Amino acid sequence: MDANTYFQFKIKLLGNRKKARKDAVCWSIEKIVDSDLINIKDLVESIVLECPLGYLEVGHIQYHDVVMKTFPEVISDQDLMSMFAKHKAIKVVTMFIQYCDTSEPYVPITEWEIDEQMQQDNNTGIDDDDYLRNPLPENEHIGVDDEAMYLEDEPINHFSVVVYSEKEKDKDFVPEDDSEDG
Repeated sequence: MDANTYFQFKIKLLGNRKKARKDAVCWSIEKIVDSDLINIKDLVESIVLECPLGYLEVGHIQYHDVVMKTFPEVISDQDLMSMFAKHKAIKVVTMFIQYCDTSEPYVPITEWEIDEQMQQDNNTGIDDDDYLRNPLPENEHIGVDDEAMYLEDEPINHFSVVVYSEKEKDKDFVPEDDSEDG
């Protein structure tokens, strides 16, 4: 796994214009994908699982090309690879998925107001929830070793955990270790 092959998809999901809600412009989803492992079929499948298509609807995928300032459509794996090549420096791809009816002609997106400053302002808001603040900041982080409730009397192999009550436990029984390392 190479960290240079991971990309963040900021997906704008545009529903069918006839069936879409009038108060929402689009729905946003974020995904992290590995460009070495993803193909167009798997990408479409993962998006359709999260946001299912309606009856007789087809999804069309476009992305915002930051270099050319256009919105090319992604149809094949070759288009997907060229999209990754164009966004190699910033590792963030703004994608648009438009669901449309099969009986209607597809109208691709030609312009979109991408306001990155507005998105950043929404994500970095000041936390005004004082009632959620910890009243004892010195106890903010307590490690597992600091809490006695997580300590066990005997070490347990995490692959073979079977809990018995104390009255059913046989004190003379010693389990055999089947692991390869010991």
